[in-house]
Amino acid sequence: MRSGYRQDTIYTFWLYREYKLVNVRGEWMAQDSCAEELLAAGKITAQEQDAYYSELIRMIADSDTTDDMGTEAIYACFRRIYRKHFGDERPVTEKEPVVSGMNQRDLFMRRLQSMRSVILVLDETAEKPMHDRILQLLRDIRVYTVRMDEEGFDPEMIPYDTALQEDIDENRCLLLVCGEGGFTGCRDLCIDSFVCAEANSYGTSALVNGRKGKHLLYVPAGTDLTKYVRLYEPSELTFSQLYELQKEYGEGIYGMSLQELRRTYPDDLVNIYEDLGRRIALPAAAGDTWEQYKQARLQAYFNQFPDVTYRRVCFDGSFAEVSAESEAEDHMIVHTVCLPQGSSTEIIQGDGTSSLRQIMRSQDGDWVLSNFLFFMTPKLLMLYNQQRHDRPEEQLGNERGHLDYMKTADTESFPLYRKACFGIREDGSYVFIHPEIRHGHVNVSGAEFVFDDTCVNTFDDERDLIIYTPYLSMGEEGGSEYTKEVGHGRVNIVLVQDKVIAVRHGSVLLPCIGTVLSFREGVLDMPVGDENGYCYTGFKVRIHLDDPLLSSVRTAYGGGMMLIHEGREFTMQDLEREGWMCPLSVQTQDSAVEKPVRHPRTALGQRADGSLIIMVIDGRYPGSRGANYKEMCTAARKLYPDIRELMNVDGGASALLGISVNGIFMELNRPATSASNPAGMARAVNTALAVRIR
Repeated sequence: MRSGYRQDTIYTFWLYREYKLVNVRGEWMAQDSCAEELLAAGKITAQEQDAYYSELIRMIADSDTTDDMGTEAIYACFRRIYRKHFGDERPVTEKEPVVSGMNQRDLFMRRLQSMRSVILVLDETAEKPMHDRILQLLRDIRVYTVRMDEEGFDPEMIPYDTALQEDIDENRCLLLVCGEGGFTGCRDLCIDSFVCAEANSYGTSALVNGRKGKHLLYVPAGTDLTKYVRLYEPSELTFSQLYELQKEYGEGIYGMSLQELRRTYPDDLVNIYEDLGRRIALPAAAGDTWEQYKQARLQAYFNQFPDVTYRRVCFDGSFAEVSAESEAEDHMIVHTVCLPQGSSTEIIQGDGTSSLRQIMRSQDGDWVLSNFLFFMTPKLLMLYNQQRHDRPEEQLGNERGHLDYMKTADTESFPLYRKACFGIREDGSYVFIHPEIRHGHVNVSGAEFVFDDTCVNTFDDERDLIIYTPYLSMGEEGGSEYTKEVGHGRVNIVLVQDKVIAVRHGSVLLPCIGTVLSFREGVLDMPVGDENGYCYTGFKVRIHLDDPLLSSVRTAYGGGMMLIHEGREFTMQDLEREGWMCPLSVQTQDSAVEKPVRHPRTALGQRADGSLIIMVIDGRYPGSRGANYKEMCTAARKLYPDIRELMNVDGGASALLGISVNGIFMELNRPATSASNPAGMARAVNTALAVRIR
């Protein structure tokens, strides 16, 4: 049930077809792409849209009702509310029956040759031109057309017909479902089926391994792939795998069970999220079960590198090692890689829309990779801009950047709080520190300003420069509605990283993911602002911190949580000092730090000899519960008694450990599901840690 996964989760999503509803700390926000298009076309007013959204929110917020409803049933309720407000008015979008994704047209045409009839099931949004083009394709065959309703495809919606029944009995009838509901509705049928649709919702996306585009896919009679694709566990068999196997080995694969496929094509199914032409050549190994077989081959791969150690361990509730296949509620599966100090290490900057599978496609060599630190998510962006609904000049665009201190060859930013930071020195060694704003200088389009720690979060308006950081909210109360104005009567530059978001004569809202440079009037050469005081200056800002701890560091990223530092385990007071309980920090967090709940986790650590530890703990599925912060420390000490540093980084559905071999990526752990990725598959992240091992 949905309620079983709430726990301390702060954001709740409901994402299906055109609808996107997000609950941020008890406050729902709604979006319907159809309504947005009608508003943009001037066919409805903003007030009409608001009234519609309010009714959607009242319905989804009634958990007593929706917790017991299926996704399609909720969608049907939403569509009834839509018609109540807007009638049958919908955006006009011509849906071409062009297959841009996986295409089994050749197989479809071969099947069609022996058919007398076709049952054509059309999605409710299919336009007449699309229907006409399909009928032209099927012009020599008897066609029975059925319209799919809002709750998806159900074979019971096909009316009885004597001639049709004869064709079905003689295996001379084919089912073609043009609509997303066919992916889940075509199961255990008595006739062969094809589905032509995009897979946009979570459940259907998992059935096609997250592949984009419109697909035309074959579903043999008697097949039910949904039993192999479970919501919170990695898929065992999907349309994508069958499509790839059929392309490579022919139609005979459809007569084989999952076990037979694994015995016959093990190399093709070990790495289930890659195309068949992109296999990692793992060394041969043996195992009694499929999971043991996979792990043995991975272990054989790492054995090629004497300085690199990979471990996969299952702990029970008392931290005794047990079999990973004896599933129990208190089990925790931990994956670790230990890498020597001085390894070739990089921080990969993504765009927040690409997974490591996509990012690494052009990279040769052997790499160990993990997700890294926290980044701007669509949920956070929505909350941030909603708080500034009456200050559009201070809103963000489609930013997906890192959320705290960053130092690279090209840029440096301010630490926002006092959170943990991972750095790579010039000599390749690693450092775990807490950067702070002590001394440095900032250049604003050629004007140079020196600062020290007395310039930070002060209310001395006589100062030429004040630097406001979200750490200023320390000790105050508030949730998602909390805001703080700063810089009254001064000239203020709102920064996210080193990017200028807004410049204003007058107060601005202190960002939870950025800083404010506040100048005394007259210090900067500034144009006159508009009626609200905002200026459009084209300012460029460059920041440099003079911190001895950072002097030899070439790359550093902050915003982590230090769980072990110099051998000492953290306390809750340490986390408070880092700033995790500041209301502005809380707005950036997907879960409540002070609650000792278990989630998938990723951490970076360092042993006494300087070697780097990457630790990923699986969670949110029956075989592994995840871990809280104390349990992360216990697991790390169990596996590496000499551990000196341990820093928690982004977790949840981002928690990922993988390898890339000449551009082919493979997950080592089991990533948890999210709105953007099926369980078991790497999601898109903004930053990643990459260590080259060959």
